[in-house]
Order: sequence, then C-alpha cells, then structure tokens
Amino acid sequence: MKKAQIIKSIIFVLVFVLLFQWVSGVLVAKWRDHNCETDVMREFYATKKNTIDVAIIGSSQVVAGASPVELYEDYGISAYALGTSNQNFFCSYYWLKECLRRQDISTLVLDMSMLYVREDAASMRKAMDNMRFSKNKMEMILAQRSLKNAQSSWTYIFDIMKYHTRWKELGKEDFYRKEEDKIQYRGGVLFTGLEAQDYNRICIDDDGPSDSQMVDYELEYFEKILSLCKEEGIDVLLIKTPKANWNITKHQGASELAEKADLPFLDFNTGELLKAIDFDLTADMKDMDHLNIRGAVKMSSYIGQYLADNYELADRRKEGLLSEEYLDQYHDKLRESYMISNGDVADYFTYLQNENYDVIISGSSNLIPYWTDEMQQALSEYGVTQDYRMLEGNRFVWHIRDGACLYQEVRNNKMLYQGAFLNGIGFSVANEDVTQLIFDDKEQKINNNGVNIFIYDNSNQAIIDRAYIYYNNVLGTLRVKHDYVVD
Repeated sequence: MKKAQIIKSIIFVLVFVLLFQWVSGVLVAKWRDHNCETDVMREFYATKKNTIDVAIIGSSQVVAGASPVELYEDYGISAYALGTSNQNFFCSYYWLKECLRRQDISTLVLDMSMLYVREDAASMRKAMDNMRFSKNKMEMILAQRSLKNAQSSWTYIFDIMKYHTRWKELGKEDFYRKEEDKIQYRGGVLFTGLEAQDYNRICIDDDGPSDSQMVDYELEYFEKILSLCKEEGIDVLLIKTPKANWNITKHQGASELAEKADLPFLDFNTGELLKAIDFDLTADMKDMDHLNIRGAVKMSSYIGQYLADNYELADRRKEGLLSEEYLDQYHDKLRESYMISNGDVADYFTYLQNENYDVIISGSSNLIPYWTDEMQQALSEYGVTQDYRMLEGNRFVWHIRDGACLYQEVRNNKMLYQGAFLNGIGFSVANEDVTQLIFDDKEQKINNNGVNIFIYDNSNQAIIDRAYIYYNNVLGTLRVKHDYVVD
C-alpha cells in the first residue's frame, strides 16, 4: 500500500472516530432537570487535577445537601460533591476510584442513604454514563453484570447503542449549555424547592423500630469503599442528611457499622444535630427527602467546622483556588436561589431590589385580613405608596424596577397595564380572574385570586420566578408559593 493511501486511511479512521464520539455525545441523555448529573460530572472533569482535598460522595442527598463553595469560603476546604440520583455504593465505589485517578484526596465524606435501597436501571445510567471511559469505567461495566438490574455491557461502552433513537427528542440543550443556566458549583446544586415538613417525619428520636433491612451488595461495596480508603490513607466521615425516608432502625444499623469501623457518623436526622444546624421546618427542605439550598448551607457549615476541627486540611483560599469571577457568579445565583426558595412574605420582598429585575405585583384584595405592617413596610421601601390593606374590593398593579416603584394603579374592575422591561421588550399585564403577563409572544399565568408576582431578569431575558401569596392554615400566616415554571 502506498504511503499516501496509508495516510488517507489513518485520516479517515480519525475523522470517523471523532465524528462517532461527537454524535454519541449529542445523543446521550442529558440529566439536568433534577440532580444535574451531566453538568456536575462535566465540571468535575474540568477541575484542575490534584486540587480537590475532600470528596463528598453519595446519592441525590449529596447533590442537594452539600455546598462545597461554602466549605471553601468559610474554612478554605477544597471539596467536590460527586453525587447522582439514587447512587448506590456500587457506583460510589467506582466514582471514588475515578476521583483518585485525577485527585489526591485526603478525606471522604460518604452519605449512608443507599445502604437500605436497591439499585434501579435508570439511576445506574445516571451514575455510569457520565463517567469518562477509563480503566475504572471498564471495571465498573463488567462488575455491573452481576447486579439484579444489569444491562448489556455494550450499551455502556458505546452510548449510541442505548440512545440512538433519541434523535427525535434532541433540543438545543443537547448541543450547548448557557452559562447563565448553571446551578451547580463544585458538585453542589442550588436547589430552590420549598416544602414545609412535619418535625416528626424528619427527626428520628421518637421513632419506633421498623423492619428495614440492609441490602447485601450495598453492604459489600460499603466495605470495599472503606478498604480502598484504608489502602490510600484516606480519612472517612459518614453522614446522613435530613430525610423523611430514614428511621431509627436505619440509624442504628449505620451507627453500628460506623462503630465497628471506628468512624464518626453525623446523622442530621437526630434532634441534636437538627438543633445544631438551626434547622427550619418551614424553610430548609426542597421536599420530604432533600434539603434546598438554605438547608444545604446550614448543614455544610456544620460539616465544614467538623472537618476543620478534626482533620488536617489545607486552606486553599491562600492560593486563590476559586476565582473571584466564579465566586461572584455563585453568589449571584445563591441570592436568586434564596429568593425563589423563600416562603416568608416580608423577607421575600427584601430580595426584589436588583438592578436586573423588573417585578410585577398584581392581584386582588382578598388577603387584606392577614396583611401585616412588616409586609407593607417592605413594599414601602420600594416607593409603593398604596397600602394593600386599603384596597378593599379593588384590583391593583405595581411595577418595581431596581428597587423603585415605576407604576402603581388601583381599579375596582379588570385592568390592563402595558409597559416595557429595562431591556426594551414590551409587555402587558391583564388583571381579571387571573393575573396574566404577556411579553415577546410568550404568555405567563398565575391562577390565583390574591397577590401574584412575576420577576423578570433582564440579564438573561427570562422570568426567574412566578409566585403567589396565600394564607397557610397550618402556620396561620401568609406564605409565598413558587410555581418554579420559568421562561
């Protein structure tokens, strides 16, 4: 074969391989709607080698409960949360090995949630598909064949065999990811859900015994994780985040394992630790099994102090490991996340002052009996001169921008307000039986006959919060309810 033909053949093979990899990358499922597995793992691989000292590994409990940036800012700890939905200890073991392939970690923080849960195929996919091809992934693929929900090894090696039919579902997010959509930082996701909880569903102190049983292979891989850490000289801290689906029997089983291995175990389902983190049942949970960002910051602060007090960890702030730009972006997103996970009306109003926000507040006078001086004062700070408590039988529209009220109107019948956002995009607000906002040929509705709120962010030209105020019979006060349906 002539030299020119050999070169052409090599080029053809290289182009084919690159094209095959690109197509596979486009077709593979992107998990961004719940625990952001795709973006969490991409950022992990983009992280400079040997700059992570603490690996936080586990299921969605870790994704929702860990806030590594808080550990960095408060204690100088460089941590990364390697969590995926329902990640079992089998997957955690191989993610720990993968972490060690790229990072010289000294401490592992391991969540104990999955000790009592069997694996499912979808969750295995979320953990395995996002690992880059390596010796660790190949071992993982071969080992999964012994599990109950094993799938063809070829579908893990060649993603396109599993996802080749996804071309019908492809969207723009399969080709690129806008930076302003980022909600994961060092593996911690800034969850914004809000669901008040019953204390006794979270706190296990008064639980009776249950028939909860550990899963055999979970225990097996838990032991493998500890053995690997011992071999590598890695300290281990066991934790359990607040979760309704946890009980005293599970706690006792996990505690016995910790005692046997001579390891500390922080169970944040106990009354002692819930009190220690100042846990707020009305503000800190995304749902009954996951913390939101408010709860994550609280728990992470406690864990950070524990790590600083009990382990020798370098203060990475001295070397400026995380850039000012990264931290500024985090704080902007953190403030937004705090706002849209806020149920306290007066406190929520304090977040409306932002140079990028156009805020539309509209509705009826139905909530007058429950409106407080504190709520009215918070609005007065923005120049709203109309006292909500004086609007009996009327409808209203208030338009606030960058902390100043641009427009306020009251009528005793239906209303139509036409205006423009800071970026020049026109909009209209119809206030009749529901509040309806229309802009850029897009329609947003809130089907609530009370006080309704739209927050438009001019920087990314999107509605970032759609909320309404309602009377909560259990708490006996007005609360903010967020729709979490954004532009």
